[in-house]
Amino acid sequence: MGVESDFQFARVGGHLHVVLLEVQLPVVQWADPILTAGVTAIRGVHLTELRDALDEAYDAKGLSRRGWTDPVSMIGRTGIKAVHIMELRAAVVALEAGG
Repeated sequence: MGVESDFQFARVGGHLHVVLLEVQLPVVQWADPILTAGVTAIRGVHLTELRDALDEAYDAKGLSRRGWTDPVSMIGRTGIKAVHIMELRAAVVALEAGG
């Protein structure tokens, strides 16, 4: 992943944090609390944490959970793809808009 993708991944986490506070869910203890574009390698655990937190937020708002392109078990073999980041971003945007 490039620096721009790393930045977008970290940005999704920041927006998600705000949404989690709005629905009164506990703050997530991320595996790597600070992601620095171009420095921090994005790992499968980051994707898993974001997906899990989004699922909890959707549950808290009484919304149907989003579908994901690849199961987390595949990420180790396929790597993180642009579509994974786009799905996370779309899921956060939908929550910010009220579902």
